[in-house]
Amino acid sequence: MEEIRQAQVYGVRPSRTFEQAAAKYVLDNQHKRSLGDEMSQLKQLMPWIGAVPLDRIHMGTLQAWIAKRRSEGKAVGTINHGLKIVRLILNQAASEWADDYGLSWLHLAPKIKLLPDSHRRQPIL
Repeated sequence: MEEIRQAQVYGVRPSRTFEQAAAKYVLDNQHKRSLGDEMSQLKQLMPWIGAVPLDRIHMGTLQAWIAKRRSEGKAVGTINHGLKIVRLILNQAASEWADDYGLSWLHLAPKIKLLPDSHRRQPIL
């Protein structure tokens, strides 16, 4: 009740976890052909950031996941794919998703930088 009052009277955003945002993303994007791959990436991320509130996610909170994926021998492109999905969800939470009180899910999306990928194919000019 207090959370509803805070949102209505003071414009305080209810705290939402990354898991809640990921669930909304999956439900909203059932039409995407790549959703299966994205869900696979999200399953890898959930133990690391699933319970973290959206406003607490940044590159620092993702470092443990990045280190784990690197220790598993995953390619930089694979790790970047996961980072892209996190960035996409956070950007949508900040700019597109609004609750019943007209408040976005996240005030401002953090900058999620991709890892440098020296093995990526270079475009042909």
